[in-house]
Amino acid sequence: MNSLKLSGLFFAFLITFSGVFGQKSIKDSTISLAHISIVYSASAPGGDLADRYGFANQIGGSIGYKFANNFMINSGVRFLFGNEVREPIAANVSQLIGTNEAGFTTQAIGADGRFYQLRMSQRGFVIPLTVSRIFSLSPKNPNSGVYLEAGGQFMLHKVFIDVVGQNVPFMTSELRRGYDRLTNGFGAVEGFGYRFFSRHRTINFYLGFEFSQNFTQSRRSYNYDTGPVNRSTRLDLLYGVKAGWTFPIYQAAPDDEYYY
Repeated sequence: MNSLKLSGLFFAFLITFSGVFGQKSIKDSTISLAHISIVYSASAPGGDLADRYGFANQIGGSIGYKFANNFMINSGVRFLFGNEVREPIAANVSQLIGTNEAGFTTQAIGADGRFYQLRMSQRGFVIPLTVSRIFSLSPKNPNSGVYLEAGGQFMLHKVFIDVVGQNVPFMTSELRRGYDRLTNGFGAVEGFGYRFFSRHRTINFYLGFEFSQNFTQSRRSYNYDTGPVNRSTRLDLLYGVKAGWTFPIYQAAPDDEYYY
């Protein structure tokens, strides 16, 4: 069963589970509900990750469930991308010229003797699984407030090499794997912020800070430009802000009738 089918089944489960308890009123009590969010994060690197990359964006989605006691469980996937590669890639290959100090834009001599540009950038993704708790700030909306969260995640990152013109023999799609620094592993993630669930379902969002400590390893055994790879554990850190727009899934009760 592929990931698309699994995601569809999970969404169906959330929708069904959210309706099991009947109609809900979010106006004056904490309620249970499923939710889907569109998520954006802006992240700065730390640790070993800062030696390889600069600032990165994360865009993706999350799914989760909020219980009536304001605890929540969330998961999803966010795609990681950035334009700054600080670690020189293929800098000692004789067909390369014009490598800049950051090592993320250079030129290569193609099969026809002409110069072709190589554009290098960061690509990857994170899959977090977190538990959080909302602490209400007002009895008028007990489902909204400051949240704290913690959990784990899987992280993968690599150097994406775009060969403009596709005419560089030592940078074919297959050979690029010898330069891409593919790395992945598991880590911890923590965060805090503010989450708002509208009483009228029109506006639902969250905004917060997120920190992660990822213990990763190179998944290539050999780099074509540097030789055998150091397979020791890396500490890849990310610090950033996170924002999400949320779509809650629950059946609202009429204003004068509530079921629990």
